[in-house]
Amino acid sequence: MPSAYGSGSYAHAAKKPGAPRETEGRALLEAARRMDEACANGDPDAMRTAARLNWRLWTIFQAELSDEKSTVPADVRSNMLNLCNFIDKRIVGILAAP
Repeated sequence: MPSAYGSGSYAHAAKKPGAPRETEGRALLEAARRMDEACANGDPDAMRTAARLNWRLWTIFQAELSDEKSTVPADVRSNMLNLCNFIDKRIVGILAAP
C-alpha cells in the first residue's frame, strides 16, 4: 500500500551510502508511518513493534550525541539529548501499557 511517507523511497535510500542525515530522516519517517498504521488499524502488537523501532533510532542518536567527540553544537546537543530522554520515557510507557 503506497504511503504519504514514501516507504518505497526509504528502502531505496537505505541502500545508498553518503547521505546520513537523509537516511536518518527517512528512518524516522518509516517509524512514524508504522506507528500511524498500527494506530489506525488498532493493532497493539504492531504499535509495540513500531515503537521499538523508533526507540532504537533515538537510542542511536543518543549514543552519537553522548560521544565526547560529537561536533554538534552544545545547545543543539542538549536539546536533542532532552528529546531523546523524552522519547525514552514515552516509549517505555507505550511498551508497558497492556
